[in-house]
Amino acid sequence: MILGFLIPPILLAGPIDIGVEKFPQLRKMIPYIQSYGTCQDTIVFLEGSQPYGSIGDYAAVLQFYTNRHTVEARCENLGVILQETQAAWLLGREEMFKACSTDATRNAYPSSIRYGQQILWSRYALSSNSQMDLTPLALPYKATADCELPKLPKSRYFK
Repeated sequence: MILGFLIPPILLAGPIDIGVEKFPQLRKMIPYIQSYGTCQDTIVFLEGSQPYGSIGDYAAVLQFYTNRHTVEARCENLGVILQETQAAWLLGREEMFKACSTDATRNAYPSSIRYGQQILWSRYALSSNSQMDLTPLALPYKATADCELPKLPKSRYFK
């Protein structure tokens, strides 16, 4: 009986994952959003692109970790929302973006990062033709406070 009361709080407070991460692509894409642009940027999340849950779950995660405003878009109103918000980032599944966007929309987002079926499109040049910067992936998974990036971990690779 005592173990029944002690074990659940220990599991919840400890660093043990007791569930599967529902959207692991966000963990890899958020450092790029943190590293490029400003906190005035807008992220458009294409409805139906999330693997589990509602879009509100992921919008809250994006806003917390990136300190940027997140807007939901559906296929019917994607063009209007992108034009109104001048969003710097667009997150969704590739097949949805191709089905919902126009040539002008595709040309507005020259850079992209793919992880599985999810793609993060950006108005910022995330790489040159010859080099892709993977440094943002080394950033700790922490929220940005006052638009300051989390510090890179101290190691012989990051001085």
